Amino acid sequence: MMTDVERWTPVDLSDGRVAEGLADQLRARAVRLEAGERHVGWKVAWNDRLTQSRLSLGGCAFGFLTDRTRIDVPQRVPLDGVTLGAAEPELAIHLCADVPAAAADEALAAAIDCVAPAIEVLDINGRFDDVAGVLRRNVFHRSYYIFEAPFRPEPGLLDGVAILATRNGQPASIPVRPAEVMGRPSEVVRFLAESLAQFRERLHAGDWILSGMLT
Repeated sequence: MMTDVERWTPVDLSDGRVAEGLADQLRARAVRLEAGERHVGWKVAWNDRLTQSRLSLGGCAFGFLTDRTRIDVPQRVPLDGVTLGAAEPELAIHLCADVPAAAADEALAAAIDCVAPAIEVLDINGRFDDVAGVLRRNVFHRSYYIFEAPFRPEPGLLDGVAILATRNGQPASIPVRPAEVMGRPSEVVRFLAESLAQFRERLHAGDWILSGMLT
């Protein structure tokens, strides 16, 4: 089993596909913010080993969140124009303090004031193996919903939690334990803080972070 440190190493910019794709992604984000969209936070991408192996990646990547794609009330999600839709159950992590790249373990834990269940909706609208292109398009992001059920991430709290996806009332997956897939929320925060620092970005108080898919 991987340790949290092995699971959440910062993005590998020696991979030209990753470096190019993330640089283009952040330039596109700056244009959208300049046009009036409001920054909400960040999202983890490609956090499962199967995808990393298929794409010959050394680790995870990231994307960004704005208010334009946030779903504020539960509703049916329109899929007009979607090429191939997908939904991922995730954990949303909320920060109450800025997090520098070199934050100590205690500071990382203290910066998280709550976590909440979340769902990200994706549109697989391009070649899955085009790493730079997928990153450039914000890793297939379409929309996201953060449930109004926040709770404190006490040590071991996720150990007894399991996720079971259903479709039309029938099980569509085996139960998966988020603690085994994700590890500690503080390590997700560390990954993003250190990865963003490579692009002179940083995590701020008020940011939401989507943890990456849990099943």
